[in-house]
Amino acid sequence: MTSLHTKLEGFHTQISKDDVVTKAAKQPQAGDYQQLVHELDEEEYQYIWLMVMEIRNAYAVLYDIILKNFEKLKKPHGETKGMIY
Repeated sequence: MTSLHTKLEGFHTQISKDDVVTKAAKQPQAGDYQQLVHELDEEEYQYIWLMVMEIRNAYAVLYDIILKNFEKLKKPHGETKGMIY
């Protein structure tokens, strides 16, 4: 997954979307620029989708850890003993 992230970042830095959109607006008859804008949008969508999936997985792991240790969180070990001071 990291290699895909690196590829997407490399592609994103090579061609800036604003340059392509400007050229597509100036030359609407050239379908290549419009196709490139569409491809750049698809790449950006895939990048955002990967980030959302990584965040979802991190929260799923956190939820699992909290759920498994819920009793320990409600009643820590130190709470059952009386106060020393």
